[in-house]
Amino acid sequence: RGYDPEVDGPARPAPNVTLLDPSRKKHALEEFRGNIVLVHFWASWCPPCVPELPEFLAVGKAFEGKKLKLLAISTDERWEGAAKIIPGEIPSNASLLWDPESEAADRFGSYVFPETYV
Repeated sequence: RGYDPEVDGPARPAPNVTLLDPSRKKHALEEFRGNIVLVHFWASWCPPCVPELPEFLAVGKAFEGKKLKLLAISTDERWEGAAKIIPGEIPSNASLLWDPESEAADRFGSYVFPETYV
């Protein structure tokens, strides 16, 4: 089902969250302004997330060179757990980010994973 303002309410801007990459460098969502951004929350302990993550990244591969950015945000408490299910090749337009306290997921309103926002 697609977005339906009658059911889902009015669209709202994404919160400007700050996340960590695997090396613990901080990245603000604001950095990706001017692009179409897919924000995908997932976790290694989430059974549907495991097969879906490679499919999500394949979308990025298909759109490399376009104004599409993929943010794959792990809600795992430890990055080592998340790293176990990340496929080998990450498209150039994708960023792997980490939300160990689920603060960004909470601000987006995500409580069930996987969940993706445009």
